[in-house]
Amino acid sequence: MATLSAVNALPDAFFDGVVGLSKRYHWNPLHPLMVMDSESELEPAVQNPNSGATGLIQFMPFILANFGTSPEEFRTFSAVEQLPYVAQFFAGKTLPTAGSFYLATFLPGLLDHANEPDFVLGIAPGQPGADDLILPGRADLTFGQIYNSNSVFDKARKGYIEVADMQRRTDEVLTRPSWPAIQARIEAAAKRGGMWPLPTERPPVPWKYIVTGTFVGGALYALHHLVTK
Repeated sequence: MATLSAVNALPDAFFDGVVGLSKRYHWNPLHPLMVMDSESELEPAVQNPNSGATGLIQFMPFILANFGTSPEEFRTFSAVEQLPYVAQFFAGKTLPTAGSFYLATFLPGLLDHANEPDFVLGIAPGQPGADDLILPGRADLTFGQIYNSNSVFDKARKGYIEVADMQRRTDEVLTRPSWPAIQARIEAAAKRGGMWPLPTERPPVPWKYIVTGTFVGGALYALHHLVTK
């Protein structure tokens, strides 16, 4: 979880930037922050030693290469400097909930199923379907592989991970001691940026922002979770 010192160390420009992106793309600014807190504890220099996933939302090395940078360089970027890359990654996706933000981070190739809480994303090895491919044409990514490396999402030990678990994961952030400080900072930024009160539901979205869930290599992004949490 983010520490109070880490939250306090973030400049107003970071929270102002999150608000600015949220206005532009019609997000609730709390939602990307919930994912960032869960993934990196709002520490922009955090890097997974096994996968090389780096930064606020733990970009995989191949994603950073597409952005024209590297894990080593990206971890030197401040939280403010990382925001344009976060925007580029999420732009064009329909993200009405914190859970959909997490699904876009976790397995964007299945984002079309963000409103299907029972949609299965991973199955425990030995269970029916565990050896099936999670996406056509990806022989190296099965439901069992996803579950094995992300069983932390299966809090109830159901034997599978579903879309609803993405929302549960983000909801856990709200119980952390540092969350009131994060919320206070973003609320202050929202007032400065003319986005107050914060939306409780996603506002109507201009058609130009609505796109279908094109894969574009997105399922590979799930591999950043193929490490021990």
